[in-house]
Amino acid sequence: MKKIIIICFFISLGFAGIYDSLAKNSLKFFKPSIIEDIGNKYGEDGIKAFEKLSLKYKDTALDKFNLISKEFGTDGIKVLSKYGEDVALNKNTIGMISKYEDKGFYMIKQYPSSSLYYEKFGDKFMINADKYGNQRVMKYLDDSSKFGQDGKVLDLLDRFGNKANMFFQENWGKLTTIGFVTLNSDEIINSIENFGKESIKTVGETTAKSVDSIANSNLGLLIGLALIIFVFLKFGWDKVFNKKIDWNFQSILIKYYSYYKSF
Repeated sequence: MKKIIIICFFISLGFAGIYDSLAKNSLKFFKPSIIEDIGNKYGEDGIKAFEKLSLKYKDTALDKFNLISKEFGTDGIKVLSKYGEDVALNKNTIGMISKYEDKGFYMIKQYPSSSLYYEKFGDKFMINADKYGNQRVMKYLDDSSKFGQDGKVLDLLDRFGNKANMFFQENWGKLTTIGFVTLNSDEIINSIENFGKESIKTVGETTAKSVDSIANSNLGLLIGLALIIFVFLKFGWDKVFNKKIDWNFQSILIKYYSYYKSF
């Protein structure tokens, strides 16, 4: 009798098909009143979400449902209802999918770390991914984040638009080789601002020029020493001084070495 009453209730709410599916797959684990409570509180999204969980977790589905609803609220239930647990449910993924829906879901499925960038940079990340391509922006951020420069990369894209994007495309290999140290110099920003008019020839030359502007600071000394160590560890003495790498690096090393010897 109770089951008939619950079915009538769901028919009146337009949930008859969903309820029928639950009746076949999940009601053997739960009292009809539980389904009714979920429908009253969360509507169709709640029923669909509970159905997805019941198929996977059987008699523990209610515990899982309550945990998600308590931690993430209505947004969590809506995401679960539409996408299931195809992505790891956390505040980052739910926030991203709730706002960007299918696009947010696609980004998280394709690039799991995108939810971390969304947490860190918010809409700025998604806007630039739209402008310059998901894969390209993810590469920019993944590579530069190893050196703690992902924020600087995204800031330059945000401020200078396609000028910065074109600059990165042309010089990305050199930027990664020198650890993105040039991104913190005014020289780089000026180069992007004057892109097409007074653009720099190479990132190595820009780095060498930047030495003059930062040589009077302790930070300059630290960066210089770090760069010297990095280049020798990566290439070795023989490769550096037998012209097996770009001689731009040598000019940088010589400047820093001379500066260091002056102390």
